[in-house]
Amino acid sequence: MEPIITDVVLTQLAGELTQPYLHVVLTQAKADITPNCGMLVDCTAMTAYDGAARTYFVEWHRAHRERFRGVAIVTTKQLWHLVISAMAVASGQRMRAFHDRATAEAWIREGCPR
Repeated sequence: MEPIITDVVLTQLAGELTQPYLHVVLTQAKADITPNCGMLVDCTAMTAYDGAARTYFVEWHRAHRERFRGVAIVTTKQLWHLVISAMAVASGQRMRAFHDRATAEAWIREGCPR
């Protein structure tokens, strides 16, 4: 059985996501990382993102994947669910998209099962 995660790093993204904005958010989130924590990225208020932000997100998670048990991303945009699946493969990070925050939080608390 996967261990239960007690620590969750929460990030909330809004508006149009750019690489400089994402850099600030992830730099701030780094201070909250504890061993074996989960990360919840709430994108429900995001309207768009650029390619540089997507690339930075993948590279950042590739560099920090050992520090997270998994990453749950909340968005109601169905197309973004496909993009998140591709980012998970590219980063090597256990990462899943969810339509609502409660389900995402439950997945993290359960240890991010595959």
